[in-house]
Amino acid sequence: MNALIGERGLNLSGGQRARVTLARALARQAPLLVLDDALSSVDAETESRILDTLGALSASDDDQTLLMITHRFARLHSFDQVLVLEDGVLAQHGTPARVAAGPGLYRKMLELQQMESALGI
Repeated sequence: MNALIGERGLNLSGGQRARVTLARALARQAPLLVLDDALSSVDAETESRILDTLGALSASDDDQTLLMITHRFARLHSFDQVLVLEDGVLAQHGTPARVAAGPGLYRKMLELQQMESALGI
């Protein structure tokens, strides 16, 4: 499909721009891919598909590291490590299961987001 998108993607939605930017970054096959809240403009289903694809790509490529900065924790269980910064200081780190099992900001935020999801907020 060919489409005119306009200069700097002005005709694209925020989610479409996020997907195009992510596709361009993946095409470069850089050893480090940093995603800073890159999925905030996409719906939950699209976010899930993107994270599944990123997981499959990173599992097949030991030479690439994905650093994801996010405030949405629901899908972080598939990542190798979670680092939690609180007031600019590393407050927690470890596997997602280990960090979620302990006390701290990560667990509180995860529980809050799970409640919001259950309530449809």
